[in-house]
Amino acid sequence: MLKLAFVFGLIILLLSRRWNLGYVLLLGSALLGLLFGLPAPEILEQWLIAALDLKTLRLVAAVLLITTLGELLREVASMQQLVSSLQELVTDRRVVLAIIPAFIGLLPMPGGAMLSAPMIQEIGTELKLSPERKTYLNYWFRHVWEYIFPLYPALVLAEGVLGIPLSRLMLAQAPLTLSAIVAGALVGLRQIDRPGEAGTAVGEAGRWHSLQVMALSIWPIALVIILSLGFRVELALSLAVAVVLVAAVNRVRPRPLGRVLHRGLSPRTALLVFSIMIFKQMVEVSGAADALSATLMAWRIAPVVVAVAVPFALGMLTGWAVSMVGISFPLLLPFISGSEVYLNHVVLAFAAGFIGVLLSPVHLCLALTRDYFHADWAPLYRLLLPSVALLGLAAVGLWFIVGL
Repeated sequence: MLKLAFVFGLIILLLSRRWNLGYVLLLGSALLGLLFGLPAPEILEQWLIAALDLKTLRLVAAVLLITTLGELLREVASMQQLVSSLQELVTDRRVVLAIIPAFIGLLPMPGGAMLSAPMIQEIGTELKLSPERKTYLNYWFRHVWEYIFPLYPALVLAEGVLGIPLSRLMLAQAPLTLSAIVAGALVGLRQIDRPGEAGTAVGEAGRWHSLQVMALSIWPIALVIILSLGFRVELALSLAVAVVLVAAVNRVRPRPLGRVLHRGLSPRTALLVFSIMIFKQMVEVSGAADALSATLMAWRIAPVVVAVAVPFALGMLTGWAVSMVGISFPLLLPFISGSEVYLNHVVLAFAAGFIGVLLSPVHLCLALTRDYFHADWAPLYRLLLPSVALLGLAAVGLWFIVGL
């Protein structure tokens, strides 16, 4: 237990000093092997086994292509067109305040809330909203899909670490997305007076045009979902098809396409995914997971407490869902699985970890959005805390229901 605590503490220390997570996890996996008595050649062998595993390679490809598709959609201004069409179609600006960041949330990318921030600023100023409420609305609704949307790397990583079907995980966590939307509406929208209508000046022809723009903007994401979930096509292949078709349909020229590929096919991102799977492998083969499980069971700490505390702490410390899943889920495997994975524990662990991510002051979207709107921390957290409390209650309810 002390050995694992030392490695865990070192990981947190290095992350707090802004070391690259991929390198930190490689260092942590090496230390795990050495402290638990594995010779250096065997550690390297296990690294190779994990890195060359077909599941790992598929995971790396999927995450890189998710990033590439996001960069490509940004390059062709797909999301900007989508948001413009929404403003013409939806008459209640309060609803637009939620829909704009939610649609931008369909484009997984670090700091993605900044894409919708200027539009929220414009509408929020018209409605005389405080900087904190504008920050909250832009930030909260940007993240309502992360529990279920198959293009989010953290969800894909959770599938890879746990070895359960992505569709099963998405279905189990769907109520979390619904709860997040309800919480955002109750906390963020309920106290805003109903404004004048926004889309009444658009005629029938204009509305039809806006619907066409929406369809043309969202089809690549819909295609990936239909191929991967509807026709069971490998996620990486579905993403590759979408990338090729978007580039072809929009006639993206070689130079901008090169920029997209340079940003999307990031070696840093690939290293991170490899490192997470190597860390998972070392946690398993070193006996660290068994040691942690035995110690906590001896202390009579309930598995459900561990499943909540560990991901929540990592979410708060890192502010990144990928880090939360990549570090905590391999450690949690003895507590959230037996002969099979306990899905109710998984849902609770993911929700607890993501609540930590949402509250973390080092979360990139929160930091950037707060700075953009010049919001103060205290009143902003007075909006965030009741929202995550509602989300937490929903997660606890799911833990009971899914476990039946």
